[in-house]
Amino acid sequence: MPIEPASPRNRSGQLVATEDVAERDALILRLLAQGLSYQQVVEMGLPGIKNRGCVSKARRRALDAIRAPAVAEYRAEMLAKLDALEAGAWDDVRNPGPRVSVTGKVVEDPQTGEPLPDNAVRDQARNTVLKAVRTRMDLLGLAAPRKSMSLQVTAELDSENETLQAQLADAYHESLQEKDRELAELRAQLAAAQDPGPPALTLLAGKDRQP
Repeated sequence: MPIEPASPRNRSGQLVATEDVAERDALILRLLAQGLSYQQVVEMGLPGIKNRGCVSKARRRALDAIRAPAVAEYRAEMLAKLDALEAGAWDDVRNPGPRVSVTGKVVEDPQTGEPLPDNAVRDQARNTVLKAVRTRMDLLGLAAPRKSMSLQVTAELDSENETLQAQLADAYHESLQEKDRELAELRAQLAAAQDPGPPALTLLAGKDRQP
């Protein structure tokens, strides 16, 4: 049985294709490009190619090896553009320039008479810096998966929503208790107003009309 050439592993534990494996993968890619089927390549008995799945993996590795230089060149070009973009944005953050009114007049501080900075330009520059940082992280593979970020944001919103609902429920129950107390006091006042109280004491007078 053919034995697949051993491939070393990098520090991350991923297999690193040796020169023999890279040459075999390139040969398989050429054979497939010539019209051979996956099964025909398997039947050739190449080292390590035991089934059509091995052919598919070899094809993918060969294509990745071809694309790798172009990807690295594109990444380097994009990083250089991001560096220039971020540097210009940082300049605007530090010195956004003076604020100008709709009439074209420089707006001055009424107390010092100094020109006020254009905070709109500064805010836009800050957003540009943030976008550049995120794009650079994506290019370098350092950004957290968007699905995980979405789940984290959703969890935070759910937690805040639960806290708000609990606060509203407490406030509602306190309001009901206060209303019950007010209603009980009102009923007591009504009952006291309708109660005539004990009968007045009648004094019996004698014949001389004296008690």
